[in-house]
Amino acid sequence: MKLAEQKNFDSYDPKVDQVIFASFGARTLACLIDFMVFTPLVVLNFYNAIFLKNILMHILIFGLLVLLKVGMEAKFAATIGKLFVKIHVVTQELSPIGGKEALLRNLLPIFSFLLSFLYGFILYQHEIGLSKEIIPGFTHFNLEAVLSLSLVAIHFTFLVSFLCIPITPKRQGLHDIFSNSYIVYNNYRSR
Repeated sequence: MKLAEQKNFDSYDPKVDQVIFASFGARTLACLIDFMVFTPLVVLNFYNAIFLKNILMHILIFGLLVLLKVGMEAKFAATIGKLFVKIHVVTQELSPIGGKEALLRNLLPIFSFLLSFLYGFILYQHEIGLSKEIIPGFTHFNLEAVLSLSLVAIHFTFLVSFLCIPITPKRQGLHDIFSNSYIVYNNYRSR
């Protein structure tokens, strides 16, 4: 997309409007690469939840996933996928994001990981019948339904956020808008 097509003249900012924002394709490729990088940890976590049932390992894997994502964006303004695609995250002032912005950008994934952690802990750590109460007022069945619906809602929010990228003027997902950040090419200045 050319620079002229990216401009939103209602909110023209000469500094930001001279930026080449990362394309939907570049962001999708970066996301797929990150997915491949994180898949071994996610698979290990599922294996642990189903067979090993080690809560400490569950916590360590969860913490490692969060630290990798937030830590890489805080230190390098990019994940492994973004580094490969040569894009990075910047603030409204076009400087690389720091820890606070990286944490803000990743609140939804962190919340999703926390729900997944709770889901895994409750469903895989307890060998109980469907009608036995595990938390006062909640049976195994209705707690599973509540957590499942929560996970569906969060994944729907991910999808909506992702689909916002090609239709917003500055190619921002909801998490970008929430954290006042942009994804730009490494040579982000227009020519």
